[in-house]
Amino acid sequence: MSILTNPAYLEAVALVRQKVDFYVDHFGPTEDNLPAIQVPIAQELSYSISYWGLLDVVTLIGDRRKAESDALPLDFPVKDPDYPECKHRWLERQDDLISEATFHLIGHNYLMHKAAA
Repeated sequence: MSILTNPAYLEAVALVRQKVDFYVDHFGPTEDNLPAIQVPIAQELSYSISYWGLLDVVTLIGDRRKAESDALPLDFPVKDPDYPECKHRWLERQDDLISEATFHLIGHNYLMHKAAA
């Protein structure tokens, strides 16, 4: 079974996304209060997660939110006729980066830890 379809992995990803979305909504994409979600995530997963890995996920999600609202300057002007398509491609790529960062945060090691528990 692929890790990307493993139910335990998908549950962990959903938990991380839920906590990070809440964090970004309330604190923004900053590391000032990151332990406020790092500890609860680690406790709920019974697995230690990297501060820096979590910061990557928070930063990527924060950048995506800014781009959705046109607050993040992208590499092309808003008045450009290709802007909607370029923005859509950028957001898709950002989703890929968020998925990759989340995978690195929990990934295979989490599943090995879960299987050993």
